[in-house]
Amino acid sequence: MNELTSKEIICTIGPSSLNNDTLLAFEELGVNLLRINLSHTKVDELADTIEYVKSISSIPICIDTEGAQIRTGSLSNSNISLNINDVIDIPAKRVMGTKDQINLYPEGIINDLEIGDLIKVDFGEVVWQIKSKNEQGLLARVLIGGSIGQNKAVTVDRDIVLSALTNKDRECLDIGLDLGLQDFAISFVNQSSDVDMVREIVGHESRIISKIECINGIKNFDSIAVKSDALLIDRGDLSREVMIERIPQLQKNLIQRASQMDTKIYVATNLLESMVDTTVPTRAEINDIYNTLSDGVSGLVLAAETAIGSYPKRCVQMVTKVINQYMNRSIHVQSYQYWDNPVSST
Repeated sequence: MNELTSKEIICTIGPSSLNNDTLLAFEELGVNLLRINLSHTKVDELADTIEYVKSISSIPICIDTEGAQIRTGSLSNSNISLNINDVIDIPAKRVMGTKDQINLYPEGIINDLEIGDLIKVDFGEVVWQIKSKNEQGLLARVLIGGSIGQNKAVTVDRDIVLSALTNKDRECLDIGLDLGLQDFAISFVNQSSDVDMVREIVGHESRIISKIECINGIKNFDSIAVKSDALLIDRGDLSREVMIERIPQLQKNLIQRASQMDTKIYVATNLLESMVDTTVPTRAEINDIYNTLSDGVSGLVLAAETAIGSYPKRCVQMVTKVINQYMNRSIHVQSYQYWDNPVSST
């Protein structure tokens, strides 16, 4: 049995890790679950990706749905730059995005938007306000300018009810089931009925991980936990709706509640963000990981670090080292005892 089974590691797979060498390294390092993020995976790529991974690794694979989130559409360039007072068209028809026009996803979401709505793109770095609406679409004025990319999360300043599953999610869940997957993560779970919806599709033999990343998910935490096999706190998306300074205490509270309910709970986002581009983490990141383990979390989720980062194996090795330090903390106490008997200054 792997020494890290009491603290699990989930790795998101993507361009950086979809290769023989990295997948085998993940297995050797004791990774417990491989996550496929449907927000960055096309339907026609999913089956091939699953079959490729299964041909190399025996680590279970988890499909993570797009869920109830609004996102920016495709762009002609990887990023567009918007200035204050620019006017941008949000058409109903599908277009290739430019600085003058861009779609919002899922299709039809613009019908739910109204004049005056504030639209925050990504982490609020760019803000629009809807100025007009007709059958052709919306016009928005840029209140805070900046650069935005495609497929970036969009937040509206009021509650908009979205289905827990997109049409793409449903299609991909069927593909996963056909290929024998048993692990499924639901993004942006708002209420326990969202879990019921997915359970009807994947069955009771499958394992459902409900992601807590919105206010409604926090409000309905206990009822969601009862219906779920595990929970996942996505601190990144959660910080779009919760002030960032509140996230640490909220994380502690949710982990404690999950523990009291005997439900597994994982934490994701920014664990080793600096290692997307560098070979070593910051001391703050290591402190964050260790303290998250101390909170009682069941496991840790690496996202960009292993999906698109330059050093996916190093990231897993670093998490493994911190987990080992945490798991063996009582063993190492003896070597620090001289701190308890400082030399007298007299």
